[in-house]
Amino acid sequence: MEVEAVGDDRIVYVRSEEIGADLPPGRKWMAIKPWMGRTEATAMAGNGDTEGTLEMLGATGGDVESLGEEQLHGIGTERYRGSIDLHRHADRLAAAGEGAAARQYDRLAEEMPEPVGVEVWIDSHRVIRMMRMTMTLPRSGETAAVSMDMRMEFSHFGVAPKVHLPSPAHTFDATPLARIELGLFDGHSVGPLSPKPGTPPLTAGALRHRANALCAGILKRVEPLERSSKPELETLERLVERGFDNAGPDAVEKAFRDVGYALFEPVVQTFKPGLLRLGRLAPPPELAPVYRRFLLATARGTELFEATARAYEVADFSAIQKLRAPTERAGDDSDAAARSLGIERCIAEDEEGNGATSS
Repeated sequence: MEVEAVGDDRIVYVRSEEIGADLPPGRKWMAIKPWMGRTEATAMAGNGDTEGTLEMLGATGGDVESLGEEQLHGIGTERYRGSIDLHRHADRLAAAGEGAAARQYDRLAEEMPEPVGVEVWIDSHRVIRMMRMTMTLPRSGETAAVSMDMRMEFSHFGVAPKVHLPSPAHTFDATPLARIELGLFDGHSVGPLSPKPGTPPLTAGALRHRANALCAGILKRVEPLERSSKPELETLERLVERGFDNAGPDAVEKAFRDVGYALFEPVVQTFKPGLLRLGRLAPPPELAPVYRRFLLATARGTELFEATARAYEVADFSAIQKLRAPTERAGDDSDAAARSLGIERCIAEDEEGNGATSS
């Protein structure tokens, strides 16, 4: 497979004929956030130079072992080997104040119990010429794990290429689908859910008033989306009633994709800014813990809802089913916290009166 890749310090975009065949029409590039939206420096504590890389290996996986001199394409190098223990790396991030990233790496470590093996080849100018990483990648369900052995060679130093990133209109962000594989739904990818430093706390009554007004505004913007997407929903419902076996696979995929783009995706993009505004409210000290629980549960529901949107867009039926129960639990947690706070407009109820996601 020949793959073209470009990116910045947060997102990698890849495209190929094989990848494009599995993407929604018009989406030529697949985007992935390797560090779940954070910068590489924050996520892996590397600052891009040799000393930073060796420091990272030593700090997270014990001593770095020298394997001696080695010729690499005619260039003399020193080869080193170490490992990255993700639990230790999470502890290092937590100590540096990166609590959200630390929690994600702790969760990743549970899925990847074996340390990540790393080797580097360094020339006499202390420039990395090649890096090798070996790891076992977790897979969902009963699917066997996959072993990866990746080598990256570095050359053409000093070149400053002009990199043009693809348009969002031509890009499919697969990061939420990657979260499904890793179970990384902790609410922290939505954005900062805290007031600016020095913001005076609101009274309990003012918090309820402001939060209810914000949630009412969100619902006001969501309701037209529900009405406008009714044709797509009805088409999907008819296919469900008749049975997918009686419809062609292309028709089924299109029906799911149309619902994803007509309803789920715009709801996510409508809800995220409102959630960030809720996060900027400063609750009174006595309500701060439960308000924090409300925000995180709602943010988890938003992450899960976004992953559901992407699963609809690629007609990933197993992912849709897998996300249903945790999405309902996040909605129940959000509703319970909202009730205790008295912010009724932030409670999402389904037609039977059961808790649903706040998005």
